[in-house]
Amino acid sequence: EGACHRLMPADATVRTGLAGAPLKGKVEKTPDGPFLLGLSGVFLCKGQRTLGAGVQRAAALCRGAPGGVPQEQFSLHNPLIYSTIQASKEGNVSERVVITGIGAVTPLGLDMPSTWDGLLNGRSGMDYITAFETEGFETTFAAEVKGFDPANYLDRKEARRMDRFVHFAIAATKEAMADARFVINDGNATDVGVIIGSGIGGIITLSEQMQVLAQKGPGRISPFLIPMMIGNMAAGQTSIVTGAKGPNFATVSACSSGADAVGQAFETIRRGDARVMLAGGTEAPICPIGVSAFNAARALSTRNSAPQGASR
Repeated sequence: EGACHRLMPADATVRTGLAGAPLKGKVEKTPDGPFLLGLSGVFLCKGQRTLGAGVQRAAALCRGAPGGVPQEQFSLHNPLIYSTIQASKEGNVSERVVITGIGAVTPLGLDMPSTWDGLLNGRSGMDYITAFETEGFETTFAAEVKGFDPANYLDRKEARRMDRFVHFAIAATKEAMADARFVINDGNATDVGVIIGSGIGGIITLSEQMQVLAQKGPGRISPFLIPMMIGNMAAGQTSIVTGAKGPNFATVSACSSGADAVGQAFETIRRGDARVMLAGGTEAPICPIGVSAFNAARALSTRNSAPQGASR
């Protein structure tokens, strides 16, 4: 479970860092094209057609410098990712869309630096399930996000009206925006869109309310069930919290939902429907019905004696 965001396959991916002053007030000033933001950790931007030119311009603008920034000055701890995706458009290579902010909430960490460190050091996020009692289940382990408190990112009243998968999306989005030094204001809000994918949406809330229905009857169902469970609420609530007023929808394509969201955000920017896109994916399916359903589909390992080595 968690909110994870990545760029669709490209010819090459270069990770560098972005440092300096906030972008606020400079969004309209780059001759290489406007800055474009991507999800729960992804800041997208149209740059020049030559590899690296748009990225150097972006870094220079953020630092308030007149020229490019040498790659050796960048840092992986604050990654700026851009790809060499090339698309044919009337015989010409299209302008690149650049990711300049990343955020993540994962079983390896509650932010991008800790997640990246876990990946580099080969740590596993698998462990025994703590979210519910697993006696009688074929699989008793999962990759849970540990130590996450939505109150660190949201008002407690707001958080109670959102499912866990939405919490992850908002947390990762806030990190991405901070990483990109991007601020949504009245001047750019309508140019900022949100596309966040989720394969299963608010299944935890649905599972809990099914129990309420069975035990207490239909009159006790929460009026927030629908706005908490439907898959597009990660994108919807993220737009409300951040103030983004551009294109807004969700991709639902099983395990590729997050990747498809980033791809759709890329196309949204490229065709001119938005200048900034928050994009990525989020899931929180670790609940009794979620685990038992995947067990029934024979989609989970049952190697309960060794959780961290079970997925082979």
